[in-house]
Amino acid sequence: MATDDQWFLVVDFEFTAYADTFGRPKGFFPEIIEEGAVQLRPPDYADGRTYESFVKPRFFPRLSEFCRGLAIIEQADVDAGVDAKEMLASLAQLSDPDKTWFAAWGDSDYTVLANQCRKYGLANPFPSERSIDLAAAYRDLCGHTHRSPLAVALAEKGIEQTGYAHTALADALNTAALLRRMLSDGWKI
Repeated sequence: MATDDQWFLVVDFEFTAYADTFGRPKGFFPEIIEEGAVQLRPPDYADGRTYESFVKPRFFPRLSEFCRGLAIIEQADVDAGVDAKEMLASLAQLSDPDKTWFAAWGDSDYTVLANQCRKYGLANPFPSERSIDLAAAYRDLCGHTHRSPLAVALAEKGIEQTGYAHTALADALNTAALLRRMLSDGWKI
C-alpha cells in the first residue's frame, strides 16, 4: 500500500472531439465537457468523496455528432454545465496540494486539462509532477509491452465494470477500483 502522504484524486474527463479533420473548426482543441472524480485516501483507499458535472466548452461550444455519440452527452447537457473555473475549484476541494496525486487512465486527461487551463488563462491546480498515467503504471506493473484499455485491465484483474464506458464518473470509479488493486498488488508511485 501507499503511505499516508499519498492521496489520489482519480479523474476522468470526456472532451470535445471530431471523428476526422473534415468539419473540425480551424484552431480546434479538445475542451472538457464532462468530468468525474473520486477521492482515495489512506489507509484503505476506499472511495471517498466524488464529484461529477457537465462543463461548458468556451471556444468550441457545439458538440460534433461523433462526440455526442461517443460520450453519450447531448448539447443541452453541456449548455447547462458549469464553467471550467468552477469545475477546477470543485476538483481542488477534493485534494490537498501537498499530498494528492492526480491519477487518470492514460495521459490524455491531464494533457487536455493542462492545455485547457493554458488556453483559458486559468491556473492548473494539479502540477504535472504530481500526475500519474495509470495505464502506463499498470503496463509496467504487469510487465506488458503495451497499454491496455481500461475495460481490458479491469477484466484481467477480475473487477466488474461499473456503469457505461465514456461516462466520466463511471470511468473514474472503475479506474479507482483498479488503482486499489494495483496498490494491493504492490504498486508504488
